[in-house]
Order: sequence, then structure tokens, then C-alpha cells
Amino acid sequence: MVIWPSGWRWTPAQPEQEPMIMGMYIVLGLFLIRAAKDPMANASLIWFTICSEAP
Repeated sequence: MVIWPSGWRWTPAQPEQEPMIMGMYIVLGLFLIRAAKDPMANASLIWFTICSEAP
């Protein structure tokens, strides 16, 4: 949140949501690392991440 506030913090900022957002991104990141080992078997997770993170 401190390093890249515009990328992590929602508007209007609500401090009680920040731990939830960070937890979601950490879990998604861990699953993406595992999915990278076999991309064809995990294509739906990879495409979900691409589509949900696009502006």
C-alpha cells in the first residue's frame, strides 16, 4: 500500500479493507505461481487473472 498506493488501494480509501485486498492478492499470486508450472491445465485461472486485472 505504501510503495504503490494507486495499484493497491481502492477509492475512497478504507483502512479496514486493505488487509482483505492484500490477502486476496497474496493467495492469487501463490495460485498463479503453481499454475505457471502447467499453464495449459490452469488456463482458466490465468485468463481469469488477465481479464480481472485489466482496466
